[in-house]
Amino acid sequence: MQITAYHTTDAEFDAFDAARLGEYTDRNATEDAARELARLGIWFADRDLRQDLCADHCLTCEIEMANPYTTTFALLWDEMEQGGAAAFRAALESDGYDGIIVEDGEFGGREYVALDADAITITARA
Repeated sequence: MQITAYHTTDAEFDAFDAARLGEYTDRNATEDAARELARLGIWFADRDLRQDLCADHCLTCEIEMANPYTTTFALLWDEMEQGGAAAFRAALESDGYDGIIVEDGEFGGREYVALDADAITITARA
């Protein structure tokens, strides 16, 4: 399944880098679960969140997910408090999941988490 989604950021870049997961969140989050969520994968929303996040840029992207795991933000937060991103991600990948669809309790709508940066294509910048 190919999903069109939006990544809101202050950074300018040409490709996503999984080695940088959590960089932004580490500077502004006060809760460990929030920092763990950021390390889970690369996050996207179903709409441009520049106003909500006071950010400068929004990238429109195509994400390829053949077998996404579906959950809610609250359940995902609980998972991060209990075992952290690395353990949860390993369990997902072991079960054949390649992404996450999150019913978002933070901003409303849906969020998407790509587990593999190679599954993402940037199609537009705003």
